[in-house]
Amino acid sequence: MYLKTLKIISKDYNIDQYPFNLKLFRGFESIDFTSPLTIIMGDNGSGKSTLINLLGEKIDAVKFKHKYSNTLSESLIKDASKHFKLSMTSHPKKRFLFQGEAFTHYLVQINDFKEDASISLEEIETDYENRSQYSKKLARMPHERNLYEVNNLYDKDLNKLSHGQSFLEFFSKRISNNGLFLIDEPEAALSMESQLVFLNILSNSIENNSQIIISTHSPIIAAYPGAQILEIRNDIINHVQYDDIRSISFLKSFLENREGYLRYLKNIT
Repeated sequence: MYLKTLKIISKDYNIDQYPFNLKLFRGFESIDFTSPLTIIMGDNGSGKSTLINLLGEKIDAVKFKHKYSNTLSESLIKDASKHFKLSMTSHPKKRFLFQGEAFTHYLVQINDFKEDASISLEEIETDYENRSQYSKKLARMPHERNLYEVNNLYDKDLNKLSHGQSFLEFFSKRISNNGLFLIDEPEAALSMESQLVFLNILSNSIENNSQIIISTHSPIIAAYPGAQILEIRNDIINHVQYDDIRSISFLKSFLENREGYLRYLKNIT
């Protein structure tokens, strides 16, 4: 365990400005993290992703950067983070924030990087046609090194895998030992079976001195044994048991009486 508490230390902020305009923060005081795996659940718009991003800013987590990043939102999160304080037992060797929406852009960036390096190598062949092999070799070295490094980041080419397979390959390499990892809704591209594989990746990482905090809607990911479950309900975040999660209760009710729920759809159509 690295992170113990997130606490608000100042309320001198603009309540009409993101993220303090979210109802979650109106009565927010602190969160205690009590397990190597913390699950944050709640409805859309409840503030799950905002909490993950806020924690990422506070621990200075590595995250994807791409041209579609919401720079205004990032700037506001950075300003808001000054009103919060973390209590840490120690500092992890690795700090990483994963956001599902950024993963597709990451795959595109990898592919663009490889294409740029390959084009540069082709241009060198033309530009150095009448120069020595030694000069050509020196010119090629940085591009060849970059290609080698990106091709060996993962055991498989992410761009040749399905979306779900590339997720799992990515997680198997990035969610490793001695780290504090923040993950925002990883289930987006994972089938139910793949979510079980994902839990195994988490388990291996936790066994090797990692702490993981996940925002999710997945009943499978939330079922991880011994996980601390925090649910945002009625704009308040509280510790709950698995069977008391609102979405789990709804899912059970739906499965037991799906005809009753779907009957209303027939009336609408």
